[in-house]
Amino acid sequence: MKWTVFFTVILIPLSLRCPSILECTDPRQYERHLALQLTRQAYLDSNGVYPIGEELLRIKAIADDIVSVVYDPAEPYLLDDPSKIKTMLLVVATMKSESHFSEDVEYGRGDVSLGSDGKNWCLMQIRLGRRKSGLSTSAISFVGDSYKVGVKEQFNGADLLNDRKLCIRAGLHVIRNSLDTCRNYPEEFRLSAYLSGSCKKANRASKHRMSYVRRLQDATHFLTSNIDKPRDSML
Repeated sequence: MKWTVFFTVILIPLSLRCPSILECTDPRQYERHLALQLTRQAYLDSNGVYPIGEELLRIKAIADDIVSVVYDPAEPYLLDDPSKIKTMLLVVATMKSESHFSEDVEYGRGDVSLGSDGKNWCLMQIRLGRRKSGLSTSAISFVGDSYKVGVKEQFNGADLLNDRKLCIRAGLHVIRNSLDTCRNYPEEFRLSAYLSGSCKKANRASKHRMSYVRRLQDATHFLTSNIDKPRDSML
């Protein structure tokens, strides 16, 4: 019943897509509609209510930023899916589990926003160490498809709090690194390195997160099989 309601809610806004290439101003309109509805569903699953009012506007902005980062040509697709839908679902599922889309976590308000041990930053909870004078003790740099963390790297935790897209990009690189590091493990365990730094730990949590990705993917399959994709979104 829960997913039946989800499908009913999601079909209405997705039907308001561009009728033709000439009438479209956003080549990613379809993906933005999809990202918004999937992010709203993840927010509901995490918080027990749909976002409304100003909170809905914030969630829409998050969904738009997810699409902007995931569909950046510089970012490769994940899990053998050139459409990048799975990549988007991985980001949404990770954000849901790591931060519950909390506004306090997004802006680093209070010690609780940095995780149980005070070392994780922004909506994707990137592990950069404790806060000292407003900054994290470590920073992150993007190296090809992966990343490096250290005291001399480029982006501090405060940078991730101030730039949501940067936070999402950092999370995407950590996800990609986890999938690659754990590539010889069953797919359900390949987020273990994101969760614990090791492919041998946090397997149960990784399995739970990948299971949620599949739930969102099932919803996406339903939608894409019942709704014609606008031609402009293929540009």
